[in-house]
Amino acid sequence: MTVNINSAKALNSVVGHEITHVLEGTGEFYTALESMVTEYAKSKGEYNARLTELRSLYADVDGYKGADGHEKIKKELVADLVGDYIFTDSEFINRLSVENRNVLEKIYDELKYLCRVATAGSKELR
Repeated sequence: MTVNINSAKALNSVVGHEITHVLEGTGEFYTALESMVTEYAKSKGEYNARLTELRSLYADVDGYKGADGHEKIKKELVADLVGDYIFTDSEFINRLSVENRNVLEKIYDELKYLCRVATAGSKELR
């Protein structure tokens, strides 16, 4: 795990990022999300610059070199993009709800689970 201590990302972006990593093990859900968010970021003209930025950030990190490293960086980019869009970009959410409603429902289920875990035994849960 690599933590960027200089990150200015809001908590909601981090939550969206980490939920995306949880979805990596879901096969079809992740593949659909990856495809959709990649195309969406490309349509906004953000994809290539963000990929270059992440390559630079991970340049000296073990395990992020070569073909395998390139795939890891792409997964980080997908997670970053979802984290940035899922709570703040209504166009992305609308497109996701129309084009991949089951993926949006899976993300929603993961958010509900995270809230239950974070509030377990608390006054908020009750």
